[in-house]
Amino acid sequence: MSFSQLSPVWILLAALHLAHGQVVQINQGRLRGTAERSRNGVKYFSFLGIPYAQAPEGELRLKDPQPHPGWSDTKNATEHGNECPQRNYFNHQLIGSDNCLFLNVYTPKIDPNAKLPVMVYIHGGAFKGGNTRFLKEKFIMDKNIVYVAIQYRIGILGFMSFLDDVIPGNFGLKDQIFALKWVQDNIAHFGGDPSRVTIFGGSAGAAAVDYLVISPLAKGLFHNAIIQGGTATSPWAYIPQTVAKQRAEAVATLLGCPSKPTTEALACMRDIPSDNFIIVTDKFLEWDLSPLGPFSPITDSFMGAGAVVPDHPLALPPNPVNIILGYNSYEGNMIASMVCFNEFRLARDMEVDLPRRLALLTNLQDQVKYSEKAKVADRLFEFYLNSQNISKDNVYKFADLGTDILFGHPSFKAALNYYKKVPLYFYLYDITPRITLLTMFGNCTHLRGPSHGEEIVYFFNDIIPNFELTPEEHKLSHRLLDLWTSFASTGVPSDTWTPVASDRIEYLHMTNDGFKMARGLYEDRMRFVDTLPLLNNQYNLRHEKTEL
Repeated sequence: MSFSQLSPVWILLAALHLAHGQVVQINQGRLRGTAERSRNGVKYFSFLGIPYAQAPEGELRLKDPQPHPGWSDTKNATEHGNECPQRNYFNHQLIGSDNCLFLNVYTPKIDPNAKLPVMVYIHGGAFKGGNTRFLKEKFIMDKNIVYVAIQYRIGILGFMSFLDDVIPGNFGLKDQIFALKWVQDNIAHFGGDPSRVTIFGGSAGAAAVDYLVISPLAKGLFHNAIIQGGTATSPWAYIPQTVAKQRAEAVATLLGCPSKPTTEALACMRDIPSDNFIIVTDKFLEWDLSPLGPFSPITDSFMGAGAVVPDHPLALPPNPVNIILGYNSYEGNMIASMVCFNEFRLARDMEVDLPRRLALLTNLQDQVKYSEKAKVADRLFEFYLNSQNISKDNVYKFADLGTDILFGHPSFKAALNYYKKVPLYFYLYDITPRITLLTMFGNCTHLRGPSHGEEIVYFFNDIIPNFELTPEEHKLSHRLLDLWTSFASTGVPSDTWTPVASDRIEYLHMTNDGFKMARGLYEDRMRFVDTLPLLNNQYNLRHEKTEL
């Protein structure tokens, strides 16, 4: 019999072998996964919906995560776990379950001696949405790493705080820390090296990574961190304590629960369906879809040694880890497209009450004193728009405003806080996309450059439905993933990407024409934002003299 006659048999046997999957023994019990193929045909094993903690429901709702008791039979790890309670961004339906503390593991080798670098992704979603099922792994599994994607509590159930030890808040961050402990205890069973763990994330996931970089409770659980478009001090990612307490008491009232004492509020909230918390979250949207993140992490200094964030993030030193930090050049397109949509309707609405509505749109409402809001709004419009109303001719300048306030200046401040203490590699992603994600926020044809999160299509497959990368875009995907996975393996992304060495910020400028080092990150814009009476600017982190 010829080889050509045998080959279909071998193909069938190979397919059956792939379908059979693989069984792994971890501390909680046995898991059966499936065998898959990456973009380039690399074989790997997928284990989905692994519970890393008990379901935070009933008596465990609004409590710290607790160890999962495990299982006796072999557990099929072939389907994603439930997402946490949230509103679907696209169809606005209520989805999810309290039973949502799951993670996925993807590995090319089931061998405890493989000791592959581990990359743990923390999803975004403004701390009120997101899950692991959209973080498809076909691209990243071309590389020789173990990839983990985790879920964590979000919204009210993840971040509401009464500023006491009954409902202290920061549960979502505690879930992430708990998941990282699970990784330390179990990842060797999947061929991963617990001494080479890199955490990375985008948007709220990036802010979460930044929180873990400065959290004493996360020390030693990871060794490298990649912060992609968001920091702990982005105005949508940090809630001052007084505001957090007011919102927690308002939640109790809206749910028909007592707000005092907290023990009675907790007892009442444990009996309420999770959907009700999502409906109540919508009550905090004061103007259109703003503010973006009404429930986010806080400083929980009142917890003493148990604090996740014991001080303002800019007052805390980083854990001893290597860091990549950066953002996209037109992150602010996300709000510029909103004001541009429908013939600039929201722009005209904003101009009627500029101090209040600009603060809501940029999430500065909690970062600026009420008496300063009008002054800040006027100065922002004067600097970025020459005091002109927003139009198709200058909406890209409003995008610059959004970029700097929401992402750029907080990233700059974080860089100043870190670069003298740990190796810090900064980047500016400036690659114009072929297809934009702006339609998520309101399509606008007058904008330019890469918007918020648009680099993610090169890290995870099928982010945009029916969108296929071109050969050149596949090359870009591999180049980005090579930088990220080299960093995960060695702590250094490349020989030519040098760390930050001055307040001017040395950074890798990623453009359509190539990648090259540059120095001086939007210096005029950063100096201007430095002069605004923002909460972040109470922390002067510059090491070198500068003229304002």
